[in-house]
Amino acid sequence: MLTPEQIEKRLDYVTGSDVGTILGINKYETPVELWQIKTRQFVKHDISDRPAVKAGNRLENAVAEWFTAETGKELINDDNFIIHPTLPLLGGNIDRRVVGENALLECKTTQSEEGWGEGYLLGDNKIPDSYLCQVIHYCAITGCDVAYIAVLIRGIDFRWFMYERDLNLEEFITSKCIGWWNDHVVANVAPQPSTENEVLALLRGKISAEFVVADNETLIAIDELKDVRAKIKEWEKLEKLYRDALCVYMNDKQTLANPDGTIAITWKQREGSVRFDTKAFKEKFPELYSEFEVQGEPVRTFLVKGK
Repeated sequence: MLTPEQIEKRLDYVTGSDVGTILGINKYETPVELWQIKTRQFVKHDISDRPAVKAGNRLENAVAEWFTAETGKELINDDNFIIHPTLPLLGGNIDRRVVGENALLECKTTQSEEGWGEGYLLGDNKIPDSYLCQVIHYCAITGCDVAYIAVLIRGIDFRWFMYERDLNLEEFITSKCIGWWNDHVVANVAPQPSTENEVLALLRGKISAEFVVADNETLIAIDELKDVRAKIKEWEKLEKLYRDALCVYMNDKQTLANPDGTIAITWKQREGSVRFDTKAFKEKFPELYSEFEVQGEPVRTFLVKGK
């Protein structure tokens, strides 16, 4: 787990976890968000208390030990912040080095096997693209010829993979990262937004009363959006129709089984959740209620006009 000082230092470098974001393949972070963090417009949210993050930190040693047990490869920790020997903009922290090899190990934990192959020994050496970018970066800054990736899926499914250094791919990714840094962080120019949230993050509540005229491509997008929404409504009607039929069939039973005995559907009763009755509290204690009222952030409402 990184210290606050290490986190601050990493803001001045392209690190392994940044590469996937820069290339637009990190589903957890956008290029706009990364740019705002690197230019210190806001501090990255502390997610250290999230269960998945805590589990990853606590299980790193277990994953490394499992890798050693499976492969016989001895590992050592390397807590240093490593900087590329000729490109000082590139840096990062690795999980382990492999003794007797010019190799490193990256440890992962996840609840989903999406993007993961069955493992190197089974001939299915595929890992998620964002993690591939990460180990390519680590090989670049360390000069390692090989990166092993060990993953524990859902706490029980251990797999390991191997990436062999590809200098052409490394040069391509490295040049993309340096270009992105110079074009956006050094020049202090935001990346082009590609999502609604990125637009809102860049505008920070600033809007214009003027209008923009739709071009042909935008008109097509409007028509397709309307078509998608209409299809969603139809599917929602069908979903309710089938659900109602199944609930009627199950009646007071909480489980519906397949003919072979496996469970098809459960419909269980749970205790009602406890909620705070804001309306009643406001009526009984109006002055106290007003003391704790907080003005929310402005909200932009997206409406599609016409049929």
